[in-house]
Amino acid sequence: MRLDLIAVGAVVGAAVWAVTSDEDTSILDPVTDILETYDMTNAEALNNANVRAFLGLIRKGEGTADAGGYARIVGGGSFSGWEDHPRRLVKIDRLGISSTAAGAYQILSRTWDMVRLQAGLRDFSPASQDLAAVQLIRNRGALADVLAGRIEAALRKCSYEWASLPPWRYGGQGTMNMERALGLFENYGGALYA
Repeated sequence: MRLDLIAVGAVVGAAVWAVTSDEDTSILDPVTDILETYDMTNAEALNNANVRAFLGLIRKGEGTADAGGYARIVGGGSFSGWEDHPRRLVKIDRLGISSTAAGAYQILSRTWDMVRLQAGLRDFSPASQDLAAVQLIRNRGALADVLAGRIEAALRKCSYEWASLPPWRYGGQGTMNMERALGLFENYGGALYA
């Protein structure tokens, strides 16, 4: 891959983002973030305290922070075996929806099919679920934000992936407000950008 083309793309993308964004940031911040995380693997990202804290925050929001969370199916059930996503469609009457969400990060089966290919995962084990969650954070353009402690920005981006995160993109599925989310992130060992 040609890094010069990636750098040019990053600069153009950052300029468009800076012009259309309502966030107070420098045009160089997103470019720097892209270049800083470009060569970082998902496994390397898992070694970062902020990434681990953010994953803990997601699990708390999704109701899977307990010991059985990695084997949880939406609605409270569980599955056994780590060979693949359990692919069980569960009807959730109180929300009027059906879902295949499973595991610690309540990943939908169709999302799993995509992310397992992106991240090169062979099973639905707890280790693979963690790596998949990092890939999903990366896909939402939030990995650099998490690493840098810009958690409000990361939550805004990742709330499209996880319904429990503020600002609650999907109706009444949110479980915490922004203040509580930031507090939980710090409690899990994360450092907010100062």
